[in-house]
Amino acid sequence: MLYSVLTGIVLGVSAGTMTGLLPGVHTNLVAVLFGASMTGVVDAVAAAVFLLSMGVTHTVTSILPNVYLGVCEGADVVNVLPSHRLVGEGRGGDAVLANVFGGVVAATLSALYFGAATWLVDISYQRVLYVLPVILFVALAYLVFRAPSWVEGVVVVGLSGVLGWTVLSSALENALFPLLSGLFGIPLLLFGDGDAVVRDRCNEGVALRCGRAGVIGSCFGFATSFLPGVGSGVASSVGVKAVSNDPTVYLSMTGAVDTADFYLSLATLLVVDKARNGIVVVLSNVLESVFIPLLVVVGVVSAGLAAVITLRLEPVMPKVFEVVSYEWLSRLVTGLIVGLVAALSGVRGVCVLGVSTLLGSMVHWRGVPKIVMMSCIIVPVTVFLT
Repeated sequence: MLYSVLTGIVLGVSAGTMTGLLPGVHTNLVAVLFGASMTGVVDAVAAAVFLLSMGVTHTVTSILPNVYLGVCEGADVVNVLPSHRLVGEGRGGDAVLANVFGGVVAATLSALYFGAATWLVDISYQRVLYVLPVILFVALAYLVFRAPSWVEGVVVVGLSGVLGWTVLSSALENALFPLLSGLFGIPLLLFGDGDAVVRDRCNEGVALRCGRAGVIGSCFGFATSFLPGVGSGVASSVGVKAVSNDPTVYLSMTGAVDTADFYLSLATLLVVDKARNGIVVVLSNVLESVFIPLLVVVGVVSAGLAAVITLRLEPVMPKVFEVVSYEWLSRLVTGLIVGLVAALSGVRGVCVLGVSTLLGSMVHWRGVPKIVMMSCIIVPVTVFLT
């Protein structure tokens, strides 16, 4: 059994690092391929440890392309905005450190209160479902009033919501990738500051400032682990008001929310048999044969290893900018995104990418906070529930 656990951790952390660093190669894709090819071949313990390690590691390492390349996946889109600001100030290392710190805090706290989280989901899930549409409407109202004027807020929330509902209700494969990359990623690459200088990390005091954010983010991550439509972006945007508007604090909170969300989605699976992501779907097939406390410990170990790997790789990223201009690299990454969308979602995906990029660019020009466009997720879920 020890050999199975160690093998699963090593392979899972390696796979999670790969998916974190390579945009478009998502853990859900790897999990589905693993489930299709390895069912009955790999023992249940090794499979479960591999899947959990990969998922936790991905939530930590994905901050690197997010910060330095502006490439986003899923809920990570909101990290691009404050992290890009820090890169422009020469504080890319701070952005990475803050996000990693939040993720490690969340993994540790999630392990400590995993049992309590399971109990809370058990007693509250059905009650929460009754009021979930109200929660989502409140979230939409919050997004509207984040805009400079409520009129602009209504317009952006409406357009983003209609676009999201249209795309997500279609049969488009990997629909979130072109939708979110167009709304958030490509406009940032096209209109980013090409004169930004990336200097050495100046991380003095970052951990101290982000400690409280990591704790609060862990609590919000628990909520998002069983609330459909309420992602880390909205949760972090609300939670950061209780701490600070410092972008490092925001990134620490999103790191905590993302990690706790994935980690505690296991509790949601155990109690209500609902899977929030592709990894948990595959994991559910082998979970009955695995000792749950073992997976809780594996999650913390994986988060620690992922943090070490990420912080070791971070100094390499600024060196890229010493030999490659930001403008050239932005064009390269934009081309990479277009190519990945074409490969993963086809011609229709490229069309979605174009439309969402146009909307994202208009929002950028108007100076409306990008998080308002998260209505592209909340509106479809609200429509589905009502």
